[in-house]
Amino acid sequence: MAAVAVTAAACGSDPKPLRVGVLVECDSVFGSTRAGALAGAALPLVERGARPGAEPGELDGAVVAGRPIEIVPACSQVTRFDRLMSETRWLVESEGADVVVGPLGTPEGAMMRRLAAKYPNVTFLVGTGGAQETTLRDRQANLFRFTPDGAQSVAGLATYAFETLGWRRAVVVTEGYPGGWEVAAGFVAEFCSLGGAIVERDLQSVLSPVDPAAAANRHADSADGVALLVTAASPVAYLTHYAAAVGGGLASRLVVSGPPFADEGSRAPENVETTGVVLGGDVPLDPDDEAMRAYRASLERAYPTLQPGAAYHDPTYASYTAVQALATALEATDGELGDGQAELRRALGALELELPQGAVRLDSNRQAIADISLERIVRGASGKTRLESVATVEDVDQGFGGRFTPETPPPSPASPACVKGSPPGWAR
Repeated sequence: MAAVAVTAAACGSDPKPLRVGVLVECDSVFGSTRAGALAGAALPLVERGARPGAEPGELDGAVVAGRPIEIVPACSQVTRFDRLMSETRWLVESEGADVVVGPLGTPEGAMMRRLAAKYPNVTFLVGTGGAQETTLRDRQANLFRFTPDGAQSVAGLATYAFETLGWRRAVVVTEGYPGGWEVAAGFVAEFCSLGGAIVERDLQSVLSPVDPAAAANRHADSADGVALLVTAASPVAYLTHYAAAVGGGLASRLVVSGPPFADEGSRAPENVETTGVVLGGDVPLDPDDEAMRAYRASLERAYPTLQPGAAYHDPTYASYTAVQALATALEATDGELGDGQAELRRALGALELELPQGAVRLDSNRQAIADISLERIVRGASGKTRLESVATVEDVDQGFGGRFTPETPPPSPASPACVKGSPPGWAR
């Protein structure tokens, strides 16, 4: 079997344990995120008194509001929809999962709508899956997402480029697959609403084996700046060539976003001066952020064998957020689920969470309204870079002031169109 139950324990047989399936990457290119994702899912329970085991994600004695909790991991795999479906089926039909958390991947998150429709008596908490359509279109009453979608995760970055840096013409560089389309959609919608123009959407230059030199030179000549928005691909080759093409003053010609920039090697490639460049995202990386620092310390105390920085990885933090929401909702219902989990779902929908990255609540589509961080790259005395807070963009909703609705086309290589007017509330 592809997955086994971690542990959990509680005394007695009443109430019935709540079984929480957690979809993680096990043997794919993202297999290194497995330990963090399971540890993140377990941490809210450890913080409520469960005893962590030797391996990340293992725990014993998990009880919330009198309700025993059991975590059951299963192995999904990015781009393998057949495996996602079979593992979810195994969790629900063989292991009796009451709640399913995950998976990793943008289209995979959207696929969870179909699985939620198939299993209406199971509650689904989508984690690291930035597809807008997961909650905006064909909504399922038993599916919730407490993390921003891809477009939301870059909110405020375009306003910074337009208002602070003075850009009027921008190039967006991202990956030519769904994750890239989603983040590009947020920047394009916001930048164009303010009156800016997108002169190119480059979906190739951060992907191997493309040589980005010609594109970087073209972008430097044709636009005021580049929004480099990567979800998984290394930005180093493109960034190196673009910095050379700009020839100095990179902080006025570049904004960035994406998980790769949590790494020093991507944030400050050799011979590239990125000091002053602003990064946007939903997980603050500023080491002086007290709430995030406390969360990281708690995770590392519980599971000290995790790789350094795992607390900031999307799968870790998304799993933590989902189970934190679940545990808080159970506390609100005194551990009761209700018929068809109705009480649990009402509580989830009404939550106003204070998470390490900021306040989160859900809209009527059960999609997060969240805070997004803008941070600046600075260089410390050691020569290494770090992030410091510039601003917090509060109450970022999925609709972007009416730019995105159930009737608008989903993000794609050409969508959304660049249209001026009606900027979202945070950009006014």
